[in-house]
Amino acid sequence: MFFIICFIAHRINHFTENLIFFIEDFLLPYFFVTMQDSLFELHITEDKLLCYLIYHGKPYDTLHQEQIFYLINEKKIVFGIQKEKILEILQTIKTSKEFLKIKEIIAKGIPAEESRDGSYKLLISLEPIIPQKSDGFIDYKNIEYYKIVPPKKEILVLYPPYKGKEGINLYGEKIPPREPHPIPIKTGKNIELLQQNDGSILGISKIYGVLQIQDNTIDIFPELIIDDDASIEKGNLKFKNNIRIKKNLLRGLEVFCEKDLYVQGNIESGMLRILGNIFCEGGINTANSGTILCNKTLYANFIENTSIICQENIIVKKSILNSEIVCHGSISILSEKGSLIGGKTIFFESLQCKIFGNNSFLKTEIFVGYHHNNKHILKILLEEFKKIEKELHQLQEELNYYKKLIENRRIFTENQKRMIQLKIQQFQKIKEIFIKKKNAIQYLKNHSYQNKPIQLTPEIIYPGVCFYYFEKKFPIKETLQHRSLLFEPSTHDLKIL
Repeated sequence: MFFIICFIAHRINHFTENLIFFIEDFLLPYFFVTMQDSLFELHITEDKLLCYLIYHGKPYDTLHQEQIFYLINEKKIVFGIQKEKILEILQTIKTSKEFLKIKEIIAKGIPAEESRDGSYKLLISLEPIIPQKSDGFIDYKNIEYYKIVPPKKEILVLYPPYKGKEGINLYGEKIPPREPHPIPIKTGKNIELLQQNDGSILGISKIYGVLQIQDNTIDIFPELIIDDDASIEKGNLKFKNNIRIKKNLLRGLEVFCEKDLYVQGNIESGMLRILGNIFCEGGINTANSGTILCNKTLYANFIENTSIICQENIIVKKSILNSEIVCHGSISILSEKGSLIGGKTIFFESLQCKIFGNNSFLKTEIFVGYHHNNKHILKILLEEFKKIEKELHQLQEELNYYKKLIENRRIFTENQKRMIQLKIQQFQKIKEIFIKKKNAIQYLKNHSYQNKPIQLTPEIIYPGVCFYYFEKKFPIKETLQHRSLLFEPSTHDLKIL
């Protein structure tokens, strides 16, 4: 029985093999032989995503779908086969009455989704702002070359990269998407990034400062840094924070800075208004153009031909020459040969210097313990006080006149009563102002001069030097060496010790 079963299985297997050989060796060759006057082929595109069925020939009513699927299998196509389209084309080939030219897609893969590179969009132009004067001409002195932004300012939008989804070709192979490029710019620590609903990222400024792109990074710098000379060619400077100039600050440039100014070279412009300190590693020589205003302390190597008003201290390494100096604190010239020569120097607290004047007896004026601002304000207030005093006296006389009329039982009209009432109110208001200014004047008189003794200890004082103390003048008529000068506020006198 076992041998019978094995024999039958062997014969069945032999029959199957013969059937396949019959189809391949007889039916298909017969199919292509009968279509030898026609073109029938499958064309696969280079990207392996499309398969075209191409048929050029007469109608063929004995064509079977198995024959087409056999060719598809021969091409090893396993994905995206469009069976309904194949049946539609087959029906056309069988039933058409005319010569056919068919090129139709019968299999379609899925391409990899397109990746999107990272990108960004600036919301602020980095181009200079060019203002115009009232006459229509360009104001070259005030061109804004540096982009200054406040806090919470929208700076840029970042669009992150997106990697597309995988595709699949006709052979069932995965198609990897292209690797997207990253965003071509980085953001610094002073830009806050906020995720948006559309997937983008909004960058806003955290601080006040200068917007710059350096080394492919955009950021806001709290200080205005100028790597070269600062000149009028790049416009006047106005900045709330520190300004750092790597070289010189050239003549003609106007600078307004609410904090500190740092200059590694020399300062040549006298049109500076600095609310903080001034640090000048070189010297200051403005050729007597303009006045430098410093609300805190000024540091420099030397000062020449310059007008300066400083609210706190002035510290110089070498010398002060031919300059107009007002200092409401102390002046220190640190060098062993530090000298103060020529010009006018006003200080309120102290003056440290080795040499006053020079051997050419150059006129050198030094105002000791003198508060320039208070004295200046006092002068203005005294002029205003005189006018108010005169106006108050006139009103007082008018009111006295009406008082006598009232005492004599004079009857006034309603208009006259209102006018008298207004005069009384005006008198009271002016009297209040008068008292306030009088108190201010008294305060300034008490604080226009230093009320403590001041002692100077130079090594040498040359003739030509003249000291001013309170309202007195003390010229030096002969060379003094190693002598101390003591200024006494009680007597307003100078003692040479």
